[in-house]
Amino acid sequence: MTFENGLLKIPTLDENIRELKALYEQKLGIVDVEASSALGADLAITSEMKKRADEALQFAVAQQSPYTAIDEGLESLCFLAGLKRKKNEHTVVYLSFIGVNGTIIPKATEVKNTATNEIFLTDEAGTIAGGVFEVYATAQNVGEISASSGNVNSVTLTGVSSVINNSDGVTGYLLESNSSLRSRLLNAESDQNSIRKIYTLLSNINNVKYVKVKANSELTPDANGIDPKSLSCVVLGGTSKDIARAIYESPANLRTFGTSSETTSDPISGNDFIIYFSRPIEQLVTLDITISRDATFNLDDVGVIRESILNYFSDTFQIGDAVVFDKLSIPILLDYNSELSSFKGIVSLDIALDADVLNVPIAYDKIAVLNDADLTIVTALV
Repeated sequence: MTFENGLLKIPTLDENIRELKALYEQKLGIVDVEASSALGADLAITSEMKKRADEALQFAVAQQSPYTAIDEGLESLCFLAGLKRKKNEHTVVYLSFIGVNGTIIPKATEVKNTATNEIFLTDEAGTIAGGVFEVYATAQNVGEISASSGNVNSVTLTGVSSVINNSDGVTGYLLESNSSLRSRLLNAESDQNSIRKIYTLLSNINNVKYVKVKANSELTPDANGIDPKSLSCVVLGGTSKDIARAIYESPANLRTFGTSSETTSDPISGNDFIIYFSRPIEQLVTLDITISRDATFNLDDVGVIRESILNYFSDTFQIGDAVVFDKLSIPILLDYNSELSSFKGIVSLDIALDADVLNVPIAYDKIAVLNDADLTIVTALV
């Protein structure tokens, strides 16, 4: 075994056989090491045992890194950072209620997905102003509940003419994947001090999908419009009660800032405190891709590439992340859902983001969303 560029490299079975054969010959001279001989059988067994021992050691070493650890090893690293693998997550969807100004939309208003008959409940109350009220809603059932754009649209409420989800929901799951847990771990490690603690507390809340924490410790409003000496937490998913409790328990000595509010109580004094936070506003983007291909390109890969792009986009561009044009070719050339294996036969790419802009800036309290309907992929044989 050797370390190369910080990675543990282990010999293959054939390399083990050659190495042990050379040792046998060094100690015993020229002897019969064919598989049919007793010494040959011993050589094969010993080589296989060495390979398995090396692989076990390689796995153990890999489990010490957040970039390579999986399953229990990854959970152990997350435990040290205060994170835990989440279970029984619900799908969350962004809804627009259209109707008469002044119409009140109560919390837990039922909206049905007409394609699946699944029921979603609005997370917060609000009032239609300017003809629209936008709010997140959570599926009643846990797991991979579908919320494709345009399908969560059935509601019975006086003063509401229509309701629609313009984007796909963030799908729930029964058990958080290694990639999702790893992403949270790396995000937590990139933050510092109290900001890291707040991120950890918020991201551990059930059904919370994305978190953005920004603090303005100056005496004047910052470039994002956050009040002086204030903390802004932008959270997608989770209940207002749990979010307020997590922010209150955080170590930041700053007042809270945001467009939503929730009252929480101090468990010792019993005093009530109003906690402010924000829900991210969706910003829809479009992506048009032309793939120039040769004869080795598999046309069935178009659907695979589509899923690669959509999953990469949702994982890469989170709250406040600008959509960077240079990153968009990655999931087209490499399968994001299959260990970045290469797609064959791609000669060149022509990518148009939002009618051919270079990058799409995203405000700190918004989130870029790419829907399946807004993703076009065509191929051209060259």
